[in-house]
Amino acid sequence: MKRIAITILALPFFFQSCSSDGGAAEAVLVEAFDITIELPEHPETGQKLAQVEGDNLEGATFSLVSQNPQGGMFVDPNTGEITVLDSTVFDYEINPILTATLTVNNQVSSNQFNIEVTLTDIDDIEFFLTDSKDAYKNAERGSWVLITEEEYEVLANSLNEITRIGTSKDEYDAEGEISNSIDHFTFALDGAKIPEGGFVFAFKYDNANFRSIRSKLKITQDIWGGYEDFASVLPYHEVGENFFLLKGNEMSLESEGFLGFYNEHGLRWIRTEGLDTRFYFGFGDINTMEQNYSNFIPRYQGLSTTIKQWK
Repeated sequence: MKRIAITILALPFFFQSCSSDGGAAEAVLVEAFDITIELPEHPETGQKLAQVEGDNLEGATFSLVSQNPQGGMFVDPNTGEITVLDSTVFDYEINPILTATLTVNNQVSSNQFNIEVTLTDIDDIEFFLTDSKDAYKNAERGSWVLITEEEYEVLANSLNEITRIGTSKDEYDAEGEISNSIDHFTFALDGAKIPEGGFVFAFKYDNANFRSIRSKLKITQDIWGGYEDFASVLPYHEVGENFFLLKGNEMSLESEGFLGFYNEHGLRWIRTEGLDTRFYFGFGDINTMEQNYSNFIPRYQGLSTTIKQWK
């Protein structure tokens, strides 16, 4: 069977006589052509993928026999139009190629045919951003971009293999006595670690005092020391919760690590009981911690993924 990209294929008509004496009556065999298409990942649900073409399709019906992954495509039984049923499975990093086998039937004969969809990679972060999309597109690689809380959570819930680092969701949202930290100190928590192979790409924290222009992240594989500055300093930002996105990070951790943070004006933290996480800190912009306590949760958190999903 010949295969030509996107639904343009040529296959012969098939005819079979229904009359032994050469009468006019004929059974016309139905034939559908294989389909191959290419499109960017993350199409919209309901987007048209292809229209079934072939021979003797008038009055025929169409159905899906199988597909991989399941639930991605839909075929209209009457028109043969194939559309996106579940856009979430059209994800290049997870399913770079999607396939399905279909059947066409005209009550005289039936025929199986295939569709193969090859996805092309896009910048998933840019795709999921809304208010900050232009700022991200115009930013230099290696720089931080201020984003919204909604965008931060969309990225956390929509990208693949996401780990919340520094604090877990429950720790960041924990209830307890809220107070402001001292100024000019570096700290880290030993709970929510950066996984091996993790790319850090987003960060949020609750800034307690004044405008900040020198805050920065630090990363280490030893909770007590060896902290190295990560990426550039965070852009100018105000008091309260701030959300940041790093463009174009190419560095992943070779082994499990910890997320540290230096802030010149302090942040809000929660005093709470019953958590195993310990709080390590030292005064100033330092690379080695000096003390540790329990029952303190600084309101800071990063996002990492083991799958690079940006350009």
